[in-house]
Amino acid sequence: MATRSFLFKDRILPDIRRDVRRVLDEEIGDVLGSPIMVPPFLARMPGFTGEDAALVSSRDRILALRELRARLEAPDVTAFVTSAADQLALQKLLVEIDRTMLASNAAWALASSGLRAGAPLVRNNLGRLRESARLSAAETATDPAGAALSRAYEVRSECILGAIDAMVATPPEVDQLDACANRLEETAQWLLTADSRDLRGALASTGVHRDATALRILAAIAKHAATSSLPLLDLLECSGPLAACLEGATRADDAVEIAGVYTMTIAAAACGTPLCAVVDTSWGRVAVEAARQGDERPGQTDVILSPFWVMPARHAKAEGFLLVSGRQVDSIAVVAASSDGESVLLLDPQEPFAQLIQQALAHPVRAPWQVDPVRTGPSAARVIARKSMRASDLKNVVLTDASLVYLPLGVVQFEGSRGRRPVVVGPKGALPIDAEALMARVRAVHQAVVALATRPPA
Repeated sequence: MATRSFLFKDRILPDIRRDVRRVLDEEIGDVLGSPIMVPPFLARMPGFTGEDAALVSSRDRILALRELRARLEAPDVTAFVTSAADQLALQKLLVEIDRTMLASNAAWALASSGLRAGAPLVRNNLGRLRESARLSAAETATDPAGAALSRAYEVRSECILGAIDAMVATPPEVDQLDACANRLEETAQWLLTADSRDLRGALASTGVHRDATALRILAAIAKHAATSSLPLLDLLECSGPLAACLEGATRADDAVEIAGVYTMTIAAAACGTPLCAVVDTSWGRVAVEAARQGDERPGQTDVILSPFWVMPARHAKAEGFLLVSGRQVDSIAVVAASSDGESVLLLDPQEPFAQLIQQALAHPVRAPWQVDPVRTGPSAARVIARKSMRASDLKNVVLTDASLVYLPLGVVQFEGSRGRRPVVVGPKGALPIDAEALMARVRAVHQAVVALATRPPA
């Protein structure tokens, strides 16, 4: 027995531990920081990329863990276990392997099959992960950091299971989704303080927080789906364009806003849900004529409702080399919510166009034209507005909460001796917006609406 104990501690366990660490840490990567909630439309969002979502991107290598797990349970290893401490050391390695495999099974089911088809497999694997984490937390009293990690995985599994139940309910239970997200955010913060000396807690906190962000996004979609009577599961399966909209979101709160507004866009096109939109196009003839060059003549013109973030602003102007002390100017900052540009339009609150915007915010209307989806959230819009206003030598800039309003833009196909030239025009003249990209986004939304309308009953 002494010989077996010596061989296990001196030879067998170090070799197995080295191989487990090599596979988990070097070959597979950061599985602790990887999100489990990776529906297809989140695949291109920062924090949900292929490089970060190792539970999905490293699927083949994770499946190879089965051979390593079989080695840990082989008789030529277990025969050398002679004490409870030896058994616990082996059990810890088994828990790490099982945790990675079960979490990967759940993430893969969501990423490849979607919520409706993948839900049974997700439930099965997360249920096993919850029980494994519960048992390992009770058995690792001598390892506070390991126990904290196991407890976090237990809570993580419970929250994701609760969120899936909330989404498949009819109507979806938005409050339960928010409650699960809240609990995950609290768990992420708790992990950072449970044992500050253990880096695994910090990595796992990242993964838990990413899951919380995913639930926030799903809750925003569910909220707008419920108010517009859209079937949530069908909507999620037709949300391919949402991935492109989320691609530029660098903040979690922006991602949540973009997802919610995207659902409003689908609801406006599919159900006629009212939007805060300016529908006056009396400026069109003058704007088109001003954008014409040479012998060009305007051809087909498509009117698109494009989203803009509108923020009341207060600032001071610099005149010459001296700042006018004590003089504050009120304006309305308008930032495009769908294009990649960072230009800001400042309006006098008393001018007619600003009045139209205020009226649109107060009285939503049914959209008479196709709608362009949002790609920039309110937080990013505030940063763009502040940067642009400061670059224009405006001082003491104060921006209040942003509101979303849709403004009509015309996509004009000019034809002349030099060929065809598409131009985007608005109430203030020609805009530096890629007309082809704009129409491609609108077509993608239209295709999603058609797919949603033609889906067979579940």
